[in-house]
Amino acid sequence: MRKRFALVVTTLVLAGCGSGSSAVDYTEFCGLAQKMNAVSGTHGEDPAAITDPQVMADTWAKVTAAAKELRDNAPKIVKDDVTLMVSTILDMDAIFQKNKYDLVAMSKDEKTRKAVDAISSRDGVADASKRFNTFMEKNCGVS
Repeated sequence: MRKRFALVVTTLVLAGCGSGSSAVDYTEFCGLAQKMNAVSGTHGEDPAAITDPQVMADTWAKVTAAAKELRDNAPKIVKDDVTLMVSTILDMDAIFQKNKYDLVAMSKDEKTRKAVDAISSRDGVADASKRFNTFMEKNCGVS
């Protein structure tokens, strides 16, 4: 479960943002993507989240808040893609909440693992992520 979860979150979590220029100014959005990148990662960038449900709850509160902010401020050109990707983060968090953020217990429960797998393989997410990354490269200087 740990490896799959790490892959899921790494895939779903949105890329950070550097500097770039275009006809439209996406500076604010790039900053939000950078903020999202800073709080995300395999376990919210805090390895203690793997074994400490309270740390996991705290880190995922930051991840979901940043994801919602990114979604709510996404430019129209990537709004649908960001919304889809963020929906996976929020759905994952719902499973975490239901299981009191206990990743160790979740890894032992087949039903929970299947639910996580279903979110990680949701139709369209991989394509949305590719389009988002292309947008980030073009407009935020991410390479």
